[in-house]
Order: sequence, then C-alpha cells, then structure tokens
Amino acid sequence: MKEKNIKNICKIERIISALIIFNGFYQIGKKKDSGTWMVIIGIILIIILPKITKKVLNNKEIDTETKEDNEIEVNHENEALVEKDSLEVNVEIEEVVTNDSVKNNEEEIIYKVPNKELLENDDEINEIIGSEKYINATSDIVFGLKDGENIKLIDLNETSHILIAGTTGTGKTNLLDNIIINLLYKSNPKYTKLLMIDVKNNSLRLYDGIPHLLIPVITDSQKAIGGLAWIVQEIQNRYQIFISNHVKNFDKFNEKMRTENKEEMAKIIVIIDDLYELIGNNKFDLDQSIIKITNMGKTAGIILVCAITRPTSNIISGNAKANIYTRISFFLPAKIDSNLILDTDGAENLKRPGDLLFKTIGTTIQKKYHCPYISEGCIKSIVESIRVENKKIDNITIFESDIEESTDEKDPLLEEAIEEVIRNQIASTSLIQRKFKVGYARAGRILEQLEELGIVSGFQGSKPRDVLISKERWHKLNKKYEVK
Repeated sequence: MKEKNIKNICKIERIISALIIFNGFYQIGKKKDSGTWMVIIGIILIIILPKITKKVLNNKEIDTETKEDNEIEVNHENEALVEKDSLEVNVEIEEVVTNDSVKNNEEEIIYKVPNKELLENDDEINEIIGSEKYINATSDIVFGLKDGENIKLIDLNETSHILIAGTTGTGKTNLLDNIIINLLYKSNPKYTKLLMIDVKNNSLRLYDGIPHLLIPVITDSQKAIGGLAWIVQEIQNRYQIFISNHVKNFDKFNEKMRTENKEEMAKIIVIIDDLYELIGNNKFDLDQSIIKITNMGKTAGIILVCAITRPTSNIISGNAKANIYTRISFFLPAKIDSNLILDTDGAENLKRPGDLLFKTIGTTIQKKYHCPYISEGCIKSIVESIRVENKKIDNITIFESDIEESTDEKDPLLEEAIEEVIRNQIASTSLIQRKFKVGYARAGRILEQLEELGIVSGFQGSKPRDVLISKERWHKLNKKYEVK
C-alpha cells in the first residue's frame, strides 16, 4: 500500500481520537465520571493507534511484494526456457525484417525493399537513401532534397498537399520520381497506397506493377477525372467512418485501431503529372475534385502531389490552389509566373536543372534546394526488383462501369439521377459518380440521357450544366410522361 494512503488512514484515526477526547471534556463539564475515562482513552489512542496501523499495513505490503517478486522470478525462468529454445529462429527473422523488408503481421506478407545497390549509378539519390537521416526517419512518407552538402528530408505528413511548377525539362517529373522511389524504400504497401495519373508522356507508367498502386497508372483523361471523383467519394466515406468511431481524423482513427488490435486505414497519395493535360472538356469537374481533395483530404489521410507547367487560373483555380500550402517551383520564364506559385519572385533566376525553390506552411521565405537526379534505368531496375520480390496486391475497382458495353437503353439509375440533379440544381458527372458510386463512363452516359430528356443543358465548356426544370414542374410532367 502506498505511503500516501497509510498517512490518510492515520489522519482519520487521529481525528476520531480527538473527537473522543473532546467528548470526554464535554462529559466532565456535565460532572459525569465517564468523561475522565474518555479523555484518557482518547489520549492513548491518538498516540498509539497510528503507530500500530503503520506497522500492520507496512508488513502486509512487504508480504504482497515478496509474493509478486516470486511470481515474476518464476515467469522469467519460464520465458528464459522458451527464449533458449527459439533463439536461432528469432535471430533469422530479425535479420530479414529489419534489414530489407517491412512485415505485414496480419497477412504474414513481407514487403521486400529493393536492394540499395540498384542506386549505385545515381550518386545523389543513393546518398540520400543511404543516409542515417533517411534510415532513422520515423515517418514512412518522406523524400530527400540536397541543401548544398547536406540532406533535407521533406515529410509529407507535415507538408500535406504539394503543388509543383516549372517549365518542361526543368525537373518536375524527376521530383515526382524521387518522391515515389523514396516511398518505395520506406513505406509498407499495406499502409501507404498510390494513385498515379499521367496523361502527358506516360513516364509514370514505369511504376505499373508495384504493390503500392491502388490501380494501374491512369493515362486516359476521362478515367483520370473518374479516379479523382473516386478519391472524393473515399474522403466522404472516411469521414463517415470517423463519425461512427467517434474520432476526429485519420491519425486518431488508426490510433484507436491499434489499441483495439484492428486493421488500420491506409494513407493514399495522389500523384498527378501534368494537371494541364487533364483539362480538356472536364475543367469544372476537375476543379471541383481538386478543391474537395485539398480541402478535406488531409484529415482523411489523403495527400495530393500535383505537377503543373504554369499555375495560371485557366489551369487551376484560386480556390483549389488556396488549400495547397506547400509550393515547389523549378525554373519559370517570368516573375509573374513565380508569383503565381510562390507569391514572390525568384523562380525566374533558377538556372541549373534540378534547382528548386521550396515554400511551405509556417515559412515566410522560400528555401533553395536541389532535386537529386534519378535515371530511367535506375527506376526500371528498382520497379522490376519489387515486382519479382513482392506479391502484387489486387487493384480496387474504380472503373468497373467503364468496361460495360455502350447501350442506348435507359439507365436503371436515370430516374434517381433526375431527382438528384433537380434537388441539387446542379448536374455533373462527378456528382452522379459520388452519389451513385458508378464509373466515370456510366455517369457520363446518364448525363447525356438527362440532356436528351431536356432535364439539363448541353455541354458549356468549363461551366457546370444548367438544370432546366424545377422540382415542382418535374413532378407534374412525371404524371403524364414516362421516361423512355
């Protein structure tokens, strides 16, 4: 028993003894003989009783501790016997897991990290991944830049969404390659997932087959819009999960899952190269998805890394850009372009390929770093090694409706879609995708059928389609007209 508890018990005993003494004097005042005896007994108790209590309780505590020590000693002996029998096996497992792999305890799958010797021909990236700073980093989603002779690690958990700008050939794609390669050497595909979009030069197609990918690299602009709409839906789904589990965000949810020994939620990193190539006829849907991802994604464990040639308003809106606090700029031709990305000039003075200016939340000035060069041959070797050494995790189904044959028949969801667009007074493929959880192609066909029925206007470029009928008018027409 703790000393504080013993003192409290003794204090109570003294109070009781004092009350007995007080009562004795009260009885003496009443000229009763019993009063004298009560005073004597009270004095004896106030002196002797606490000493007896301390001795008894301390002896009891010693006995309890002795018993516990004996039990611990026996347990240690048993553990020693078990440890002795399995020592050699444990040493072998420790070497495999610690040196070059990340173990998935639930599925008993080991993610085999690619051999660092594959980086030997690319000195800069090899120096970063082989550095103590990188190896000892607690975060599993970091990447390295050169700061003169030093290494600067960037933690995606801290930077959150990143917007990268720069003219062609200055290093944007090379930076994306560095981010991906750093993740492949550091993160477990069970806990870190990638969604890659590249409709420009298909350089990200080199990564097809790695276990971190949710789906193969997207190279079609329409599927890219569908993929981003799926991410928006995933964010909303995760928010509902957080509410049902009484947690505020992604980190608190996973902390709760670890406490309850349940499966954790994976981070998702969305990588886009180049945003301009996605616009086409989908600017409104694209912009809406980017705004929602950058506004709500971090809380849900979803991070956007987006490369762009010039961050002008006709490519990415101010609302979308406002939620991206980390900006990276390679060489840009004019001061006005530098101001668009960094809110200050400077990017126009970058001369050497790979040099960049970095600005993130909490900093008032940009910092100059250098992005390590990584060759295509190195990337291919690493990816091939991962494909051979690791089990491929199945892709999720985002575009299941895209493989359906085109049909002129009325879509089963058409009437529900009519009610939805009339209720919201807005119509877009992303709205239909999110609401009904269908693929981009099917959502587009539903929108075309809505246009044929005169429910929504035709395509209006970057503007959303107008809803041409009110809710009351639709209910009146619905009684007379059956949708075909």
